[in-house]
Amino acid sequence: MNFSKTTSYSLNILSYMANHSDENLSADFLYSQLGIPYQYLRQILTNLSKNGFYK
Repeated sequence: MNFSKTTSYSLNILSYMANHSDENLSADFLYSQLGIPYQYLRQILTNLSKNGFYK
């Protein structure tokens, strides 16, 4: 199945967050773990936050 880059990154972020739900996950930490370009990661996290998926 082919997803857009944004969808793929979003799923990677959400999956990582689900598997590490007992940890505080900052954008800097997610960047170091997932390797998603930082500005793109911040944009995705902002969108996830606005939609109730990330605090």
